[in-house]
Amino acid sequence: MLNSLILYALDFNIGDKLVPNVWEFLTQLLAFLVMVFIVYKLAYKPVRKFLEGRKAFIKGNLDSAQKQNMEANRANEKAQKNINQSRKEATTIIMNAKRQAEEERIRAGEETKDELAQRRRDAEKDIENQKKQAMKDVHDEVIDIALKASSSLLSREVDIKDNKKLVSQFVDDMQDNEEEVGH
Repeated sequence: MLNSLILYALDFNIGDKLVPNVWEFLTQLLAFLVMVFIVYKLAYKPVRKFLEGRKAFIKGNLDSAQKQNMEANRANEKAQKNINQSRKEATTIIMNAKRQAEEERIRAGEETKDELAQRRRDAEKDIENQKKQAMKDVHDEVIDIALKASSSLLSREVDIKDNKKLVSQFVDDMQDNEEEVGH
């Protein structure tokens, strides 16, 4: 086997294989250049055009998404501002309602106090009027009793008008003396 390899190597012309054939080289080079041209015309331009279109499509989608994201952020900020404004308004309304309720409670309390004070004054006036009426009634009754007593004691006819005047004066003097002693 080794012998056959050596024979094959000796039979093989190494010199011819080391130096290329010029015509074969030029033919292969020309074929390669034609293939490069055909691939460039048929494949490279359409692929490049497709890739540029794809790139533009992706860029358009990214731009559109970015624009939509910005619009969504603006809408979100606007909605947040509206929510905050609504919360402020709600807080203001609640505070005003509480203040008005407190004012109404105070006003109702004051009205109740005023009404109670007025009722007390009216009651005191009624009591005073009833007291005065009772004093007058007692005064008149005392006068009538004194007149009857004086008429029966004196057994003489005295003018009723003069008698009432004298008794009234006597009762008034008694009341004045009573008030001086009471104070």
